[in-house]
Amino acid sequence: MERKTPDMEDGWRKVKYRKAKCLVYEGVPSSLLKEGYPFLYWLRHSETDWSEPYTIENAVFFNRWGVLLSSREIPLGKGGCIHLGKKIRERFRGLADETCF
Repeated sequence: MERKTPDMEDGWRKVKYRKAKCLVYEGVPSSLLKEGYPFLYWLRHSETDWSEPYTIENAVFFNRWGVLLSSREIPLGKGGCIHLGKKIRERFRGLADETCF
């Protein structure tokens, strides 16, 4: 069951990531379009822990945790992904205090 918090709107959680306003959705939403969020990224969970995202990527075919929409482009680097630290993973799941913008 999805945990509802005050920072959520229609299942989307508002977060800040690298100075960008973002929306995070656990699972796959019915629509990937949100005004003001032109950049789409996918969140992948690890092989052993499906409860939280571990990477941000342009495309995820297996181990998909959810979706990240961003107001600004997020450079993914040479490997094509960003590995998320524990605090960021908690923020994306709504467990950290710094979720709203």
